[in-house]
Amino acid sequence: MRVPVSKPNVIDDKDSQFPYAFRFVAVLGFAYILSQFLRASNAVVAPELTGDLNLDPGDIGLLTGAFFLAFAIVQIPIGILFDRLGPRRVVSTLLLLAVAGCVLFASSDSLIGLTIARVVMGVGCASTLMGAYVIYARWYPPDRFALFSGFQLGLGNSGLLIATLPLSAAVVTMGWRVPFILAAAVGLLMALLVFLVIKDQPDKTTGLESGEGFVKSLMGVSVILKDRRLWKLFPLSFVGYSTIATITTLWAGPYLADVQGLEAIGRGRILLIMSIFSIIGAFSFGPLDRLLNTRKWIVLAGALITVADLVLLAAMDSPSILYVVSSFSLLALMAGNMAILLAHARSYFPPALIGRGMTLFNMMNMIGVAISQFITGAIVDAYTMPGQAAPVEAYQVVFLFLAALLFAALIIYALAADRKPRDEMPA
Repeated sequence: MRVPVSKPNVIDDKDSQFPYAFRFVAVLGFAYILSQFLRASNAVVAPELTGDLNLDPGDIGLLTGAFFLAFAIVQIPIGILFDRLGPRRVVSTLLLLAVAGCVLFASSDSLIGLTIARVVMGVGCASTLMGAYVIYARWYPPDRFALFSGFQLGLGNSGLLIATLPLSAAVVTMGWRVPFILAAAVGLLMALLVFLVIKDQPDKTTGLESGEGFVKSLMGVSVILKDRRLWKLFPLSFVGYSTIATITTLWAGPYLADVQGLEAIGRGRILLIMSIFSIIGAFSFGPLDRLLNTRKWIVLAGALITVADLVLLAAMDSPSILYVVSSFSLLALMAGNMAILLAHARSYFPPALIGRGMTLFNMMNMIGVAISQFITGAIVDAYTMPGQAAPVEAYQVVFLFLAALLFAALIIYALAADRKPRDEMPA
């Protein structure tokens, strides 16, 4: 069964687009900064958590994965709420949970407390990116979706910048708890701005289906799942982002500490460089589908580069710090490729199912990240002696494991039909 593709009531006049676009990207992008900061912060504070609370690599994998798993589990309910209530109320309300999670994390002294805090953070941040995407999809034509989503990722990835050298410096001077209190204050401000500034759709009929019952809302998800065209995209959605995020938000910091012997400030500098490349990647990939009039081949090329990067890194027992920085930066750059994959999927969603469709794909992204981080945490744990740094062999196995998953998903995605943006441009 194919999902019918219909055109939403969107604004296509460029002069009327700009004020809304600037306002939306600014507010929603800054809200996404908090999410990116929280998901990436473990890569910086992991060594400090290990020392202060006597955690092992498996515990760190659990903490990081808990955020993504909680994030993933609530995606479908959030998608239903997007389509029924609108993103403005959903995003602003859930941001308050992120605030509570930050406060709980800063005050916890046990693995259980930290894990609960990460779960609350994950739920609180679960609507920031997809809420923005739903708004862009309702306001603007499908051929501009990748452009706006790229801007959203680019601005939001500034949160990765904050979670690098600035966070490392803050940890050194104030400890690892104070930055999360400051993050809570920022979260309160962003919740207020989203509620006051954002408008869900251009008119009162676009997209929202507030009269649906819960069962009918769930049926909308089943309609998307029955679309066989999307089946070839599902595996890559599951492992594409997780392959990169498992490195950038979890193992990059410990690898730099264990294999390269870097302290917090040194790790922060390199993670800062990676974050800069993630921002460049988000802004660079966004316009590519319209420029090249393809989505499939951009995604394939980016993912193949990622596979090659991981395999080469795994092959080196003692890579130079210059090579490691280059390799990790390339991985961060390729994360922008996932905006094109989501645009490919979004092209199949009818207006009334946009919220559920995109949160379904985001759920797959985040479940993939959570599972990948749990598994790679177990891998590193298996190679690490108690009280010692993880050996390079542990990370080599992690890199090969991620490369193999991504390559398998690429084989399936290669069978998908392309969706050309110029075919979707308004007449």
